Amino acid sequence: MAKYGSIDFSPDETRLARALRLQAKPFSNLGLGEKQWLLPLLESPFAPPSISEEQEELCEKIRDPIVADKAELEWLSCSQELPAQLGTKTTRRFWNFFSLYRLIFAFTILANLFTTVLIAPITSITSSDAATAAAINLCVAILVRNEHVVNALFRLACTLKPSAPLSVRKVGGKVYSYGGFHSGCATSGSLWYLLFTILLGVDLRDPYKRSAFGFAVVTSVLLLIISLAAIPAFRVSHHNAFEAIHRYVGWFSVTLLWTQLSVSIATTNYLTGEPVGLLMVKSVLFWCLIIITLAIIYPWSRLRMRNVHVQVLSPRAALLHFDYKRMDVCQGIRITDSPLKETHSFATISKVGDEQGFRVLMSRAGDWTSDFIDNPPTRIWVKGAPIYGVMRVALMFKKVLVVATGSGIGPCLSFLESCPDHPMHVVWMGSDPRESYGDAIVNSVFEADSGACIVDTSKAGRGDITRLVHARYVESQSEAIVIISNAIVTRQVVSGLESRGIPVFGAIFDS
Repeated sequence: MAKYGSIDFSPDETRLARALRLQAKPFSNLGLGEKQWLLPLLESPFAPPSISEEQEELCEKIRDPIVADKAELEWLSCSQELPAQLGTKTTRRFWNFFSLYRLIFAFTILANLFTTVLIAPITSITSSDAATAAAINLCVAILVRNEHVVNALFRLACTLKPSAPLSVRKVGGKVYSYGGFHSGCATSGSLWYLLFTILLGVDLRDPYKRSAFGFAVVTSVLLLIISLAAIPAFRVSHHNAFEAIHRYVGWFSVTLLWTQLSVSIATTNYLTGEPVGLLMVKSVLFWCLIIITLAIIYPWSRLRMRNVHVQVLSPRAALLHFDYKRMDVCQGIRITDSPLKETHSFATISKVGDEQGFRVLMSRAGDWTSDFIDNPPTRIWVKGAPIYGVMRVALMFKKVLVVATGSGIGPCLSFLESCPDHPMHVVWMGSDPRESYGDAIVNSVFEADSGACIVDTSKAGRGDITRLVHARYVESQSEAIVIISNAIVTRQVVSGLESRGIPVFGAIFDS
């Protein structure tokens, strides 16, 4: 059953219920408890001309369904008791650390170790074996980041219908943790290549091994630099440097591997007389390098300069309009004004109906977005193919609670507008949403969920978001929660509610 006039109520009923709440005990400190004149005013379409300016302002505040009172936000957050966490403090820390991402990472490392033990003893592994294992792992690491592979993983996960067991859908909903395969295979590949370098260096009496060893040492150092740059602390604080290292050092490493393979094949051809073509076909490293190289080139082959109309909503946000294609539900794109320097990922919002094109909601969150909003371009580079994001998993659940903070409402709007018939409830927290993002965005949220809980944090504050989300989850009778926010808030909500047995899904950079 709906409660507190905020879920599955009409806008008029919501306003009346909020007026009643304002007269309740928690709001007595605001001096509103004696204002009995509020109810007849709200019931009437026209306010009597005799009311004072203070009364008129208060009526207008209540008519706006956006939560803008600290006491009301606290009341909403505490309307349901937050249950105790499951397990002990030690077990909670254990499972909080071993997220699905880290479990996949560990599984990948252990799979390499077990495969080694099963196939051959450590002492009998040759440099050729190590090179093959390194090539296969690095190939998988690159492929799992390809847009079409990611889209295939999401499509596979989303074949799970709402009628499937919740325990199965809870695992499928974590499909965005595929990054564990990328980092796990990349780490394994780097370790295998380091072993390959060590095995080459054991015996350098052969002059042909000396040149190969020199290439291997340089490549090992480059792989180590890439791995160190991917450490979360460095990646967060120096993201542009991380991206540049991954791109340019990665390209140079692949070039060195091609050079090393060429030298190795030429040497074998000289010593054995075996045809070069046959040696390449027989080499696992050759085929892996072909796949890696094509996977690196592919996004660049789809680099296009596109027309864009930038609608500046406020000094804090802008809405980008593209008209070159229609996007699927919950897809994102990468855009940039300097393709060789950096790219930025944004969720897309498909236009309603059969109209061609899509929109992108951008907020001021750094130098690049600030310059974009202050100096809107008319054309922008779009790189690679569209890729599914975490909001896609909302389709797997019978009813979903959609939680967003700030411009995180952008990825949610793709779902809200494209799937209006899907049972949902929305919680959106942001600083002055109407002023920052415009009436059109706010109204779009209310069209998808007339009882949406939108909080103006500039007036009501942030409160306890975990308690608020839990209260809305219980009252809306949702089956699962999907949150789009920054890493700190996402981690706080996901860990806080998962430890209480609630299905909640939210991606951070190392999900």
